[in-house]
Amino acid sequence: MKIISRPLNNDECFPCSMKKAKTLFADTNVTLNFAHTGRIYGTFKNTFDMFYLKNNIKGHVISSMYISPGESNPFFSFYVLKKKDYPEEIMQEFEEKFLNLYLDFYNEMMTKNETSVCHVMLVEYRDNKLYLHQFNNR
Repeated sequence: MKIISRPLNNDECFPCSMKKAKTLFADTNVTLNFAHTGRIYGTFKNTFDMFYLKNNIKGHVISSMYISPGESNPFFSFYVLKKKDYPEEIMQEFEEKFLNLYLDFYNEMMTKNETSVCHVMLVEYRDNKLYLHQFNNR
């Protein structure tokens, strides 16, 4: 496991603490990307994930993992939120429930026998609730 990060402004936070994510993913090959490659979630034009985002996401994507089965070093990305818009109890829910779902997703992909398929897991934050999304490029 590796961590890459970018500094935050005083009024910003990540969906979870680095310490919690680091502890849970310590025995994996995942790169924990805390906004190092981008502060907000984005896609390329005319891609399978762009169409999914356009048709299914109404709030903000706060974390994402793209992985192909057996991939040696996937990125698990966390995006920047405003502290005033992200209550402590939502962060706690993310840390207790959704981090474990990501770990299960990673472990499942490490044992799956597929080729040329990219699986995606996202967590959306909308109206003070977290929503899990899973899809692939088939």
